[in-house]
Formats: sequence, structure tokens, C-alpha cells
Amino acid sequence: MTHGLTPRSTLGAAIVAACLMSGAPSDAEERGVGPYTIGTLATLLDRAPDSPGWRGAAFGFHFEGETSPDVFYPVAGVITAGLKSEVNHAALGVLYTFEPKVFGATYTMAAYTQFIDGRVTARILTPTGFATRVDHATGPGDSFIVPAILGWTRGNFQLSAALPIRVPTGDFQADRLINTGTNAFSVDPVLGLSYLNPTTGFGASVIGGVTINGENPTTDYRSGSLLHIEGSVQQYLPLGPGHIGLGATGAWLQQITDDSGPGAFLGDFRSRALSIGPVVGYSFAFEDGRSANIEFKWLPEIDTKNRVEGDYFWLKGILKF
Repeated sequence: MTHGLTPRSTLGAAIVAACLMSGAPSDAEERGVGPYTIGTLATLLDRAPDSPGWRGAAFGFHFEGETSPDVFYPVAGVITAGLKSEVNHAALGVLYTFEPKVFGATYTMAAYTQFIDGRVTARILTPTGFATRVDHATGPGDSFIVPAILGWTRGNFQLSAALPIRVPTGDFQADRLINTGTNAFSVDPVLGLSYLNPTTGFGASVIGGVTINGENPTTDYRSGSLLHIEGSVQQYLPLGPGHIGLGATGAWLQQITDDSGPGAFLGDFRSRALSIGPVVGYSFAFEDGRSANIEFKWLPEIDTKNRVEGDYFWLKGILKF
């Protein structure tokens, strides 16, 4: 296997996507919605760019999940139970890697926009008991800017760092069970370490970060901070004009601070989740120097607390111009 194994020259686009809101009840933050979504990180597709130029990226996932009927969530100013969620999400991004290095690292800036279609069904607590309610939301989601993605590549190893910032441009209505936006800024500093041997085709990666949420000015609610770590192992093999990658990936999430504000009336309601599943990718290089990568992965949640439990189906594509 040669240096034509293109994951070595792809972008850290999923470092950016670490901030993408799922639109689904995903953790114990306000409305069960957080800016971090399982499956955005950790495969070799997510290495920081190691060569200058423009890159484009497209991501999408489908999520289906539900909570236990005896788990209660504060949503839209009411107590809900038995949440069932189905979400389709798409994001488009553009990245540019500069020629000069910064502190010995490649330097990249990025911007992302996203679109969300989601449906939530829940039992709502009323003065006379529980009643079923269904809400649906479709439209643009929050935007993301990344002022810095840094990548230090030494031999087969790369250390990366990035600072994605979520800008609340999506629609938010306080009386809805689901929204396309969260109405709050957040930052998600992340660090990553990856290894890829272009001779054997073996690679491994781990990326972690802490999501720090701002206050929602409409509800005076501040979601707690979330620690997230994802990892993967992959083996690339020659196939046709490129290489196919087969492997496994996993994610662990833990909320590390409590929610705060007048709507946080359930007290200590921190969440956690563990997911593991397969990943399949394909990468190839064009004769004119461009390269392309596509990846599919399935991440079922196998251990959760205070969150919707379900399955994430991801599809990612990256093109270096």
C-alpha cells in the first residue's frame, strides 16, 4: 500500500461536525438536545488536513430512538415521558488550509451550514394525567464556524486540535418539543491523535473534547457541559482504483456539570452513553491531485442513562479540490 491511501490527506471535517446538533433528544441538556452528536468523530476520515487548498464536505445521518416510559424530561416547559424521536440531518461545509504553517502545524479554517428534519412523539403531563403530543420541525439548523483546525503530522502519527463554535441561526420556539436550532452559543474544544501506516494500511484514532454551552436567552436555561471521546480502528485494503477501509468505531459521552436555570427543575439529571459499531470507507485519488473519501457507519447505543436510546446511521463524503 502506498501514499495513495488518501485518508492521510483528508480533512478534520468531523472535528467540525462534533458540534452539529442532532435535533433529536440526545442527552440531558435542555430539551434533551445537545450540540454534540454521536458518530461525528474518530475515524481516519477525521484527520486534520495535511496539505494546503480547498476542501468540501457533506455529512448526513438518520437517527431513531426512544426513552423508557418511566424516564421524564423537561421539554417546552412541561414534563414529558416516553419520548420517541426520528431525525434526518444533512450538513455542507467548506474548508481552506493555508500554505504557511502555524507553530509547525497545518492551519485550516472552516464554516458549516446544516438542515434538519425531525419528529418527536411524547406523553405530556397535564393536570388530568398524560396526553400524547407529536411535534415536527423542518428547516435550516444552527451554523458553525471553526477559526482554527491545527494538525501536527510526524511520520505515521498526527496530533490535531480544533475549536468549533456553534452560532444559533436555526429556528427556536419555546413551546415546541423539537426545534432546528438551540438558541444558544457553544464551543467544543477538541484534541485528536491518529495513526495510519500507508504500508500496512492499518490505522487507529481517538478524539476527545468538552462541549461548553451558553445560556438560552429565551428560556434562561444553560445546559451542562459534556465530555465526549470517540475512537476507531480500521484496516485499508486495495480495491479497484482506491482502498476500502473496514473497522469498528465507538463513542462514550458523559455530562460533567448540571443544567442550570429556572427550567432545570429535575435536579441532577446528568446523562451518559456508550456506543459501538462498524465502519466502512472508500478512498481514492484522481490523477490531477484531487482526492475523495466516502464513509458509512452504524452506531447503536448499548448503554445509556437519562437520554433517548437509539441508532445512528452516518454517511460522510469529502472532496479535496
